[in-house]
Amino acid sequence: MTASLALAVLLALVPDARTGSITVRCDPRVELFSVVFRLAGNDEFRMASSSSPYASAVDAWFAPYAEHEAVALARRLRDERGVSWNAVPDLAVHVSDPPELAPRVPLDPLPERLDARWTADTASAFLAAARSFARASRFAEFRATQSARYLAAEERLAKTVEQAQVEGWVTTFFGSASEGASFLVIPGLLNGVASYGCGVRLPDRTLDLSPVLGVWEWDAQGLPVFGSQHVPTIAHELAHNFANPIVERRASELDAAGERLFLSAETTMRDQGYASGRIVLSESLVRASVIRYLTTHRTPAEVRTTLADDEKRGFHDVPELAALLATYEERRDEFPSLEAFDDEIVAFFVDQATQLPPLDSTRPRVVAMEPANGDVSVDPALGEIRITFSRRMRDGAWGFIGDPTGCPRVTGNGSYDEGRTVFRMPVQLEPGRRYHFWLNTKEHALFQSEEGAALEPLEVTFTTRG
Repeated sequence: MTASLALAVLLALVPDARTGSITVRCDPRVELFSVVFRLAGNDEFRMASSSSPYASAVDAWFAPYAEHEAVALARRLRDERGVSWNAVPDLAVHVSDPPELAPRVPLDPLPERLDARWTADTASAFLAAARSFARASRFAEFRATQSARYLAAEERLAKTVEQAQVEGWVTTFFGSASEGASFLVIPGLLNGVASYGCGVRLPDRTLDLSPVLGVWEWDAQGLPVFGSQHVPTIAHELAHNFANPIVERRASELDAAGERLFLSAETTMRDQGYASGRIVLSESLVRASVIRYLTTHRTPAEVRTTLADDEKRGFHDVPELAALLATYEERRDEFPSLEAFDDEIVAFFVDQATQLPPLDSTRPRVVAMEPANGDVSVDPALGEIRITFSRRMRDGAWGFIGDPTGCPRVTGNGSYDEGRTVFRMPVQLEPGRRYHFWLNTKEHALFQSEEGAALEPLEVTFTTRG
């Protein structure tokens, strides 16, 4: 038996922490993928709140492998397809532990719970590279050096999970949709404040709930700190596994309302990484569900604190939606699951959207772009960027804002058409390049309507073909 294999076996013999039927473990899949994307430079795995002796140990051990093919591929996937944030642990929980990293469900067609920034081909290619990285970097040996830290993290988080009583709440509140679900709660030791509601729908249709909880506090011994502040987050990430499918299934009826709600607080939502109406609807439903959990399982003070945070984040409809979910709880003889209550949820969001005051009639919006925002296959021969606005614009002020390395090279003066609704900027694009810039920021409102109303800050990304 090799040394690395022996260490892997020893680790396997250390039991995961358990509370009821919930397993808590420092997951080798999540840690491996987090390490690779950290080396690739992804900001979400390099937050200041994730600084710790563990992160320092990661950097020291894996620095020699910063140019490994897996890291280079992770960087390309981020730049070309936006693979980052939840997409990373999403793939991790869909495969078996290293060194095999075998898909637990077929990757083609893409599994229903796997982030769409992956494809079957890109996921397979990354898994092959990650297997190679794990072998070359002696990942199992590194985990053995951290076994005491992992054990402490698991035991501490398990106590918080036990106090939270979330398993009973999930099975009761979400009803039949949660039947047979398994629970694995994963501390994300490189995540900082970011947490993710991951899950897998297995071939037998059972649901494997695998939320990844961020770690943003560390004690003097360099061990993660968990407590009551993590409780709403645990409930929040579990709830995503049930709220998101409702919004996706009823998208044709909800998209217009979601877009209206999104536009009413666009800057606030984008600042939090919520970039679409569907995401805002899912977040609202999750947050309202968490209020119901806190109301029945925690203290009034925690309810007030969470509602205040929701309000600060722009989710003003949470109190009313939570009240609606209270009626759902009272009528469970009619509604065996939250899914069965979806007509009422849809009606609520549609009504909320119609009650919003009209959008500022003078504020412009981008109604079309060429290349399209987010396009990952732009023709590098395209000689201009064209932006169509919803209103007549003020002439003489425009520009792309951001790091010069991410902005296209401008080859002439920008100009509007005769109606001043279509803006054209001549550019020279490079093949195989990801571009990233902003149209307006909070500090620089260059694009304005004729009346002087500024375009809400809009992040733009696109990638040219190689």
